[in-house]
Amino acid sequence: MYSLITSYLLQQYQCPLPGLFTLELVSMPAGSDFVNRVILAPGQDVRLVSKAADPSPLIHYIAANQQLNYTDAEQALQDCCSTITAKLGMGESVTFPGLGTLMQDEKGYYQFVMMPLPDAFERPVPAERVIHPAAEHQVLVGDRETTSTAMADYYAAAPERKQRWWIGALLLFLLGTGVMAYQYIQHPDSGFTGNGLGVTPGIAPLQYQEIK
Repeated sequence: MYSLITSYLLQQYQCPLPGLFTLELVSMPAGSDFVNRVILAPGQDVRLVSKAADPSPLIHYIAANQQLNYTDAEQALQDCCSTITAKLGMGESVTFPGLGTLMQDEKGYYQFVMMPLPDAFERPVPAERVIHPAAEHQVLVGDRETTSTAMADYYAAAPERKQRWWIGALLLFLLGTGVMAYQYIQHPDSGFTGNGLGVTPGIAPLQYQEIK
């Protein structure tokens, strides 16, 4: 019966055990270890779900494989679940061939320990990160979505625009210098900046007179 439960779980990813719980087979995707530059192998785990599922499909599966009628197959499943409950209550474990072991810990919680796979199935795969500088991908700039190519063109053109600002400044400087030079040539008394004012010093009044 344990082999039938294992077979049914591997095919349907869910197997109810009336009076106990439901076994669920959960697939875990492959992981990545960037530090060691490897891809970790995917795996599977069996979880115990307290919510009871409908055992009818499992009973039909047992009846078809054991050549029993529905009532006898249902009774066989109930007897198997009663045996599992008794073993777990006495601190024993129950092994499902090719799948793992069901046990009860010191606090009374049920747990399922998966049978380890051969090393060939769990061996990590070496992986080197490949960067494609020319590959175009979507990027988000602020609240606007654009492409990496458009952003590269933008930053490539930005320095060229920044390098031309000095042309206007140079023209203004030369124009101002020319105006000031012209003003100085035409009105040398007004100073170089053109805002000077010529002043003729006056003759000081006679304050004292020598008496002979």
